[in-house]
Amino acid sequence: MKSALACRRVYALGCLVLAAMLVGRAGPGMAGGEAVRLTGQLEEGYEGRLRLKTADGEVDLKGFAGFEKRKTLIGIPLQIVGVRGGTTVDPNVEFVSAEPGRLLKQWHAEAGSGRQAHADDLVLAFNHLDRAYLEAAAGMAGSGIERYSASLGEVSVAIGQALLRDPADAGVLALARHTASEQRLAYKAKYRIKDLYNPQVYQRIHEHSRGGCALVNVYTTDVYASGVLVGKDVVLTCHHCLWSGEPGVGAKLTPDLISVRFDYEELDQGALPTRDFPVKEILVEGAWKGGLDYALLRIGADVHGNFPEPARIQALTARPVRLNDALYVVGHPEGKSRQIADNCHVLFPYEIDDATLAELATQVAARARGDREAATQLRMFFDSYPPAPPGPLRRHLSRRFDGSPAIGADCDTYHGNSGSAAHLKLNHLVIGIVFRGEEDVEEAYEPGWMRHEGIVPASAILEDLATRKLDAVLGDLSIVR
Repeated sequence: MKSALACRRVYALGCLVLAAMLVGRAGPGMAGGEAVRLTGQLEEGYEGRLRLKTADGEVDLKGFAGFEKRKTLIGIPLQIVGVRGGTTVDPNVEFVSAEPGRLLKQWHAEAGSGRQAHADDLVLAFNHLDRAYLEAAAGMAGSGIERYSASLGEVSVAIGQALLRDPADAGVLALARHTASEQRLAYKAKYRIKDLYNPQVYQRIHEHSRGGCALVNVYTTDVYASGVLVGKDVVLTCHHCLWSGEPGVGAKLTPDLISVRFDYEELDQGALPTRDFPVKEILVEGAWKGGLDYALLRIGADVHGNFPEPARIQALTARPVRLNDALYVVGHPEGKSRQIADNCHVLFPYEIDDATLAELATQVAARARGDREAATQLRMFFDSYPPAPPGPLRRHLSRRFDGSPAIGADCDTYHGNSGSAAHLKLNHLVIGIVFRGEEDVEEAYEPGWMRHEGIVPASAILEDLATRKLDAVLGDLSIVR
């Protein structure tokens, strides 16, 4: 057996020989070295680095020593265009696999699937991902990681399109689960976005939370639901909050049995003095199951003859929300003082294009328990996003919530949050109100297609008012188009 010193000497000599062979074949000179093109196979080298074994010798590859998955690259045939400096090549120009379909085969093996044959769009997406994966592995100053994340999105869309063709394809379902796992790792965050904000955003959240209010049953004096001030004297809440039980089954609450309470809030120094306003009129009602679960209430002045301050009025927006948009919800869960549910995110937007539908399908399949459940959930999911003529978009008419128009979100809400405003964290506009959700449980669960909260889209509410030609009501609302 050769000594370590002898091995290092032989290795260094081999690198010098390779360097000599490359002279004259390299491309134009570049800063810090000379451009080279090499083809070979990755091997584990000295001190944890990777080296490329070519027909002419071996060379170290810069940037691999700290890459946590470098051992998964061993044995991969590669073609590298990079910059040679001494005995090391820095692959910062181009780094591509010389074996098309390698990553697709590898992921099938890791996912326990023997499936290999796929449509061209899925194979192409995986080959793009393969290149991006290797660029990220080469430590290309962050740009490789960004391309890898983008390529994961391309693969996710291709998988979703394959599932749209056949929701029960076991090979594609296996890839969906593996891809979703890789996406969580690549983005280093649950919702694949950077959940970081300027500290002042929380001051603004508190300011906007003052537009939230509680609905009080005048007869029992209980706080039982939530709402939000969207005009000088107009409060938005849920249609089902106008009933003492399930709409159509329980008793309908007339305006004189409901009051609206502001400033039901606990501060560090104690509780704020609350202000109650009577409900004078129910301006508009939506519908319960299968419809838009919203209502607009006209409130009167308080006992001092005053209305809520204009600064409390919150603006509705018809702007579409996107997948993973960050939200916060303001309301009165379980009749408690005003609470803010932060770290909420959009899981299923109200309006999406076909590419987003495919990306979401991959996530739905990945979160299901087993192929049979995945196929069932995918069929329900696809049925919940029918085309919305005449445009190219699809709208979420949730089969989870009896066909009601909805934004699906991951929010920490409870009974009593019905009617709570959901604000877009980016600009604090109200994108809808919470109307349905999961049962109040103690154990944690993974949010997904079968477990999420429902939000009535503000865009759908505004469209409904326009369709019903309620221009006077629209004129009373604060709206940002």
